[in-house]
Amino acid sequence: MPYRFGCEGELTAGRGLREGVVATVVGLVVAVVAFLRIPAADLGVVWAEDGAVFLTQRLAEGPFATWFSPYDGYLHLVPRILADLVVAVLPLEWFGVGIGVGTCLVAGGVGAFVFVASRDVVAALPGRFGLPARCVLAGLVVIVPTVSFEVLGNAANLHWLLLWLAPWLVLIRPRTRAAGMLVGVLALAVGLSEIQAAVVLPFAVLPFLLLRWRERAGLPVRAALVLAFAVQLVTTLLSDRAARPPVLPDVLSTVLGFAVNAVLMPFLGQFHAANLVLATGGWVVAAALALLAGALALVLVRGGRERAIAAGVLAWSAVVLWTAGFVLNPNPAFFYAQFGREQWEALGPLRYGVVPAMCVLAIVVLAITVLLAPASAPARPRPPAPGGESRPSVVIRGVTAGMGTLRRDSEASGEGGGEGPEGAGRGGRMLRASRIAGAVLGAAVAAGAAALIAWQLVGTAGSSIRTSGPEWTDTVRTGETACEAPDAPEEVALPVHPPTWSATVACTLLTPTP
Repeated sequence: MPYRFGCEGELTAGRGLREGVVATVVGLVVAVVAFLRIPAADLGVVWAEDGAVFLTQRLAEGPFATWFSPYDGYLHLVPRILADLVVAVLPLEWFGVGIGVGTCLVAGGVGAFVFVASRDVVAALPGRFGLPARCVLAGLVVIVPTVSFEVLGNAANLHWLLLWLAPWLVLIRPRTRAAGMLVGVLALAVGLSEIQAAVVLPFAVLPFLLLRWRERAGLPVRAALVLAFAVQLVTTLLSDRAARPPVLPDVLSTVLGFAVNAVLMPFLGQFHAANLVLATGGWVVAAALALLAGALALVLVRGGRERAIAAGVLAWSAVVLWTAGFVLNPNPAFFYAQFGREQWEALGPLRYGVVPAMCVLAIVVLAITVLLAPASAPARPRPPAPGGESRPSVVIRGVTAGMGTLRRDSEASGEGGGEGPEGAGRGGRMLRASRIAGAVLGAAVAAGAAALIAWQLVGTAGSSIRTSGPEWTDTVRTGETACEAPDAPEEVALPVHPPTWSATVACTLLTPTP
């Protein structure tokens, strides 16, 4: 029996299966790219909370017991499930590698979901543009240059990858109740792992902003986001959270930080971005923000309803996520407006800018698709037939025009424009010329953006924040030796990275049972 899948009505089960196969392949490719972006020497290094919190508490309390345990005021459901799974299926000395591989698989799942969720956003594009655009949007989770510095390869920062799903959870359009329930489960998992997923609550609570208030299949998704935020909020109010510095960043530092981390670094990298700021005195920041605003305006004006909505959600998410993370977790070491030359030369990426950078790049991708294939103005309906009765075609055109449906064929033929053949010919030639010019410009912008990002990917392939950390396998062996001593303690502290962190492991888990 055929079922609804995609944006074109009811598709056959075979076509839906092909879509699922493509999404799976895309997810596997994303997972492989994520794995390749982790330096080999860093793969076996256990990072901070991975060892000191997730592993220590899992070993002490047993399976399933820690899934809903708060840490630093929040729930971290998916990272704790991943740590639980790795401990259950792998030897303890493989914990670091298992976490690294597991996070890559999660990144692949994120990419696969974005590929599926973006089908409606780029539905109006010709086939030769739609699939590449969806693949690029799916790959942003791992090709953003700054993602490898701190986020990839560890469970402590896995919530940032999950946060990238938040905009797509409100952009996806489930066609069946079963699909809506599945996406709702995913939304609940994301919300219970990252409180910042609440950034999209305005679009979930007020779905009429997306003109989808009649789509009941999407109700579980919106309900799951609201429920997850409510649970996270109660957890925050009832749990302890580490003290933050009392000083708040100034507005200029917040704007500079957004421009540098979310707009400049994805294309130029940290060193070139810093050098440009030093050389131009901040004019490059204004130029970058102006270009981003222009790209956003292009999508809003010429992108059609779906791309415009997506661009609005992404822009909102980028600004709010950066501002919330930067202001609510103030660190005077990153108050950019107070930087001198030494601070700019030592500039490094902040994890708060990773997801905003993904949103910015997604807006750029959508702007390129508009240059390649802009949404056409809807054709004007013809006057009613004699006798006051409307022709069926007129009604159909009126409805589709009101929904912003593209009618490229009508414009190309001059239909609905009220012009004679000569005017229609001139209009058609001008339209074709403008589309060719837009396609050439879009291809040039796409090639330039791809070249810049590829340049940064090569430059960020050698190290991460875990570089020079202790190899977990060697650390476990050292712990085993300590536990075999005659005066062995009941438990040992195994150092992880950074140096002040450690995982507490009982000696009964490190020594073989006689």
